[in-house]
Amino acid sequence: MNDVDQLLNDSAVRFFTDLCTRSVFERVEHGDWLPDAWADLQAMGLTSAAVTEFEPGQVGLALPSLALLVRQAGRFNVPLPLVETYLAQRALSAAGVPCDPDSPLSLSTYSESVPLQAQATPDGYVVSGMVRRVPWGRHVAGVVAPVQCDGRTGLALLPPGQRAEWGTNLAGEPRDALRYERTPVAAAHVALHDVERIVQALPIEGALLRSVQMTGAAQQVLEMTVQYATERVQFGRPIAKFQAIQHQIAELAAQVASATAAADAGIHLYAASGVSIVAAFAKIRASEAATQVCAIAHQVHGAMGFTHEHPLHLSTRRLMSWRDEFGSDTHWAAWAGERLEQIDERALWAFITAPSDIDLEA
Repeated sequence: MNDVDQLLNDSAVRFFTDLCTRSVFERVEHGDWLPDAWADLQAMGLTSAAVTEFEPGQVGLALPSLALLVRQAGRFNVPLPLVETYLAQRALSAAGVPCDPDSPLSLSTYSESVPLQAQATPDGYVVSGMVRRVPWGRHVAGVVAPVQCDGRTGLALLPPGQRAEWGTNLAGEPRDALRYERTPVAAAHVALHDVERIVQALPIEGALLRSVQMTGAAQQVLEMTVQYATERVQFGRPIAKFQAIQHQIAELAAQVASATAAADAGIHLYAASGVSIVAAFAKIRASEAATQVCAIAHQVHGAMGFTHEHPLHLSTRRLMSWRDEFGSDTHWAAWAGERLEQIDERALWAFITAPSDIDLEA
């Protein structure tokens, strides 16, 4: 971790600690937006970490550095579209589409979004279609989505769409469907040349960063469970002294460690070589671990952990929601299986020791 990473990470921890109070979570679950909190994030430079020029020639934090902030966002259950904004900013920056670096942005959490239809006009484009499961869609300033125009795949920064359906995930976070009906979009906000790989990378990077975010929440669940087990006294001693509880906590720790290792390996390998299949492995492991982490944590906490008053559900409900976003473990297992079938058996060991996307195109 370099000096910039350390500074941003420490600043994020201090800010998230102050922000993520029970009253704030209650407000968000009742549909409130937190403009002051977003403004504070903006003032600290955290909202534009994916596109700020920190050094000459280096636009935005590298993906491993960005993942440090994402993990803290997951650990504190930050009720703002910070991770989605990073994903949108990275895609727009790569496509050469300008955006306000301080505005909240979002995108669909579906693993395979259906492109919207774009039609050229003298003033730019008009876009029609639906974008579903958009985190914080009712509050963001723009939505990034793939588009089709004259047989070409493009990437567009869309204005806030008409409300089609306001929804929430299990944690009460907004997940909205937005409708576009011949919505005008400026020509500068639509990229149609050499962006197909950028569009394909959206669900890949979404799966990676959501995996990292999930490991942050899982680490928080582990810490809460260990603390509860050492404080809860039953039959004259802390329940952490009972062997059965020790076995459960050991399994919980193993699940968290395994998911964290998979997510970190995926982030670093993808950043270094662009190998996309590692995102599938990371999301599979994180989603599988989320199921076990939630089950074990609630078992150890007993009836107390199921109450609304106890904070455990703030993390476990998000884990249960995030495990299916940007592709569930089932989706990514099928996706990876289709690609692994293309590898000749004589080349399988070489792929395992040095994964590559060569000959693994969809």
